[in-house]
Amino acid sequence: MKTSLTLSAVTSLENTETNQVANEAPVKLRVNGLGYAVRIWGSGKRHALLLHGFPDNANSMELLAHELVREGFTVAAPFLRGYHPTDLAPDGRY
Repeated sequence: MKTSLTLSAVTSLENTETNQVANEAPVKLRVNGLGYAVRIWGSGKRHALLLHGFPDNANSMELLAHELVREGFTVAAPFLRGYHPTDLAPDGRY
């Protein structure tokens, strides 16, 4: 089963008062059989992908994401492998 996230899916969550995507729950994307939870902000024409390190998670990118949205970006920050709510790999390896 293929799952993809389209811009129309993101912009349908847009909060018109702040021009930011309402993002209380992460979007779930399936990549190579693994379900990734991804926080998404904004609906700009430019895109930024923010990757966290240990011990942070996608939520730690929120302040930077809001700054990038103000600059016209759509921002995505996935919870990387091994970080809840992203799925564990089927073989249990991170």
